Amino acid sequence: MKGVAIVVLGMIVLLFLMSTIGILNWTWLAGIVIGFLIVAEFLSGFFQKKKKERGEKKVEEEKKEKKKKPSKVLQIIPTMLFIGLLIVITIVIISLTVSRVIDLRISLGILGLLIALFFQSLMKIPADPPHKAVLTILGKRTSITKDEGWRIFPFRPLCGAILVEVTKINQDLKPQTVRTPDLGVLEVPVSLTWTPDSKHLIEFLNCGREEGVRNILADIVRERIREWGIAVEEGPQTFEEAMKAQKEAVAILVKAIAGEALKKISSSIPTWILMKYFSEPQKKPTPSEAKKWGENWGILEEALNQEPDGRERIREEIKERMRIIGDIKRGNGVQPISQLGIILNRFNIGEIIIKPGTALETAAEAKVKEAKEREAEMLELTHVKNRILELKEELKINNEQALEILQTERGKVKKEIKEVKANISAETRGLVEKIVGAFKPT
Repeated sequence: MKGVAIVVLGMIVLLFLMSTIGILNWTWLAGIVIGFLIVAEFLSGFFQKKKKERGEKKVEEEKKEKKKKPSKVLQIIPTMLFIGLLIVITIVIISLTVSRVIDLRISLGILGLLIALFFQSLMKIPADPPHKAVLTILGKRTSITKDEGWRIFPFRPLCGAILVEVTKINQDLKPQTVRTPDLGVLEVPVSLTWTPDSKHLIEFLNCGREEGVRNILADIVRERIREWGIAVEEGPQTFEEAMKAQKEAVAILVKAIAGEALKKISSSIPTWILMKYFSEPQKKPTPSEAKKWGENWGILEEALNQEPDGRERIREEIKERMRIIGDIKRGNGVQPISQLGIILNRFNIGEIIIKPGTALETAAEAKVKEAKEREAEMLELTHVKNRILELKEELKINNEQALEILQTERGKVKKEIKEVKANISAETRGLVEKIVGAFKPT
């Protein structure tokens, strides 16, 4: 509001001086002053309303930003001064022409130049796709930005613009190779969505626009996820734990990318451990976590009770962090990353798999195959047992006979019936009969 008051007061003083020396009559002066006061009152009410609509948190953030960025009022002062100057010159020329101090043709020429100067200063900022413009003065970038639509750049090309597209950008990274402490080699697919931040376009340009930011994000993700995978103090300790740790990896990587933009948790306990403990319903620790923090988080609870900042404060900070992470996972994130000049909207990790072609993949496939075969054998034995009991009941036979019948049915045991036919001569048959008759009792 100080900027608006200074501009209005300066215009009134200038008009008063012009009236005093006879360039402007008092009727014109009164009308112009009243007009300026109306505009000032409107702007004052508008900015007061905007200030009330902002919450306390927003106000605190803006106070921090004001140290680095100019306010909206300061951003429009150059435009207001330019328009005010054109209006004053126009009024002076008209007054001088009416007073016959200068010739009408000269006045029209000057007015034509003013009109040309005004239109020369107009520039359209594209709206499809949406863009923002960074104001430059004598080729030097400033922190002033302008929105889409027709905008005034005073005395263009002395004042120019650098256009920046502010659409959402999807970035799918190549699967990241991660090695766990048990020397398992995994692949982690990462995808994210971000938008250039209109409040930090200078930083965005300094990073090399879209291509530069893409490369920086890829490097940050690659380095941090490698550290997370192999670390002994944090993260999964086996490849089985790592394959189930997508949410943990998202939280770790978002913190790595956002840096100081995320509020620090008032605890020395790893943030992901606290997130699992305070989640609803509470998540159980992994085997490696249970060794350090207790089977049911008993050791963790003792550590929390000794925290100087208090358990409840830590709980509220963790809940806020979980809300931020949840919004980012759903694609609704608005996490500013000022050092890159972007806003992080989405960050997701797909299914973590064993890297194809490794010895671990071969061993894992053999293990799965063995487990499936063992399961099939158990099912088969159960079926055999039930079938034996059925045969015993139906045929009234013993276990051995039932098993023999079942094995024959299933083709495990083969039984064959062979019929042998022989031709015996009459002499041989007669001799056999005599031998048999000799042994008959008389």
